[in-house]
Amino acid sequence: FIADGVQVLFIFDACRSADVGVKGGIQSVNSIVEKPQGEILLVATKGGDVAYESHKLRHGIFTYFLLRGLYGEADESQDKKIMGFELENFIKNKVRSFSNEEFKNFQSPFISWGTSNELEEAPLFSYNEATMKERLAIFDAADKT
Repeated sequence: FIADGVQVLFIFDACRSADVGVKGGIQSVNSIVEKPQGEILLVATKGGDVAYESHKLRHGIFTYFLLRGLYGEADESQDKKIMGFELENFIKNKVRSFSNEEFKNFQSPFISWGTSNELEEAPLFSYNEATMKERLAIFDAADKT
């Protein structure tokens, strides 16, 4: 379940995904979206960077670790709640580490919590441990095929 107060959850996984093109120029996601309170941006890369896909992971690196984080691996405190900062730390650390190991280059996700950092400090998602373990098992099985 997503936290109260989240009005917009924007997830984008593509090269240069923090740049959104418009004819005649490039504007950052932040300048296009008005950033109302309650908006979360989870973007694969900072502007101008490359978002890597991994045949090994069968996903874009950002999407892979975003899903694993939402499936409970980002829950540092193991309280069945994923805080914004836990998800951000998990995604950034895993994506940077994996991209450096696999591609000898860092992919740096861009994450924004809107006009207020309330959501960064709030329980963003809560989950049922049995359901998440089941989903991770399915996810892991798909990785092995």
